[in-house]
Amino acid sequence: MLELVGDGCERGAVGATAGICRELGGEFDVLLEQGLEAVLQTCDAFGDPLSGELAALEGLVACHSYARFEIPGSQVSSGSSVGAAGYARAPVTFDERIRELEDQQGSVLEDHLLYERVIAYAPAGTSPGVNQTFRAVLDSGRVAYHKPFSGVSTVHASMFQQHPDEVPVNECAAWRLAYRLGSPFVDLVAPTVLRDIRGEAGSLSAQQVGRPNDPSPFLLAPRLAHAAAFIDSLIAQQDRHGGNTRWDDANQKLGLIDHGYTFALPGHRLNAAWFVDWRWAASAPALDQTEVDALDRLLGGGDLLGLRAFLLPVAADHLEDRAHRMLAAGEILAQGDF
Repeated sequence: MLELVGDGCERGAVGATAGICRELGGEFDVLLEQGLEAVLQTCDAFGDPLSGELAALEGLVACHSYARFEIPGSQVSSGSSVGAAGYARAPVTFDERIRELEDQQGSVLEDHLLYERVIAYAPAGTSPGVNQTFRAVLDSGRVAYHKPFSGVSTVHASMFQQHPDEVPVNECAAWRLAYRLGSPFVDLVAPTVLRDIRGEAGSLSAQQVGRPNDPSPFLLAPRLAHAAAFIDSLIAQQDRHGGNTRWDDANQKLGLIDHGYTFALPGHRLNAAWFVDWRWAASAPALDQTEVDALDRLLGGGDLLGLRAFLLPVAADHLEDRAHRMLAAGEILAQGDF
């Protein structure tokens, strides 16, 4: 039986449902097809945690609710942010995490995304099953892409074992990390902020100019492909295929887009790792001094350069763990080693 104890949800009857549920506006949406039984109960958000086991997917239920999973044979994974009683509980609410992220936003590279008026806004025409995306034209004529929280595909998120509401946050977190680490990483990742457009909050990413699926970086700019492999390894990128890259031949610039399925946990699905695979195949996984320095900065302050304040706590823990493991081994992690 799967028992979900929601923060403020209505008490529901026991009935057949399908898997891990997501709280949204007081109701629960099904995320995974697992044919489990569920009980929805009210629970004091500040009450003592109850006993119980946590399923392997405890990271899916973010700060919106407590979740106690009673699945026969399930075990709490070692190293996860789980209390002794088997509950995953973040130190702050989801809304507080969002406010912290918004407080960190703002730089010369982001201000146009935050403050310019949107003069055109229309669907971007993504493939079926991909998160809903809108093309936004700003006052200056620059183009950005908006991905509302409400447009995240729960089916797609469940494929990657991510909570849907974490997807826009991850988009922003990947940029914030690249920005804090500096060159060359800041030059690769699309600047991204959280912004409300026409009543829909979501991530807003600057357009990366260039062609998708272009192997030119491996031949013409191996230094950039090298750096892309490092950042993808560090952020546990689950979906770096060629379509999520842009190569600007005129400026010899590599751009990385689509970071919603990042900050994965051990055991989460990997779809593609274009740059990580290339770097390992080239027998070049060893960290260079720029990468060592970047990891030292990330770990030096205790707050993961500000990311610990708004990332899902278990995701922040594993980001820190990956950084330590990369430094200890002196190389980037292999594909899927989250």
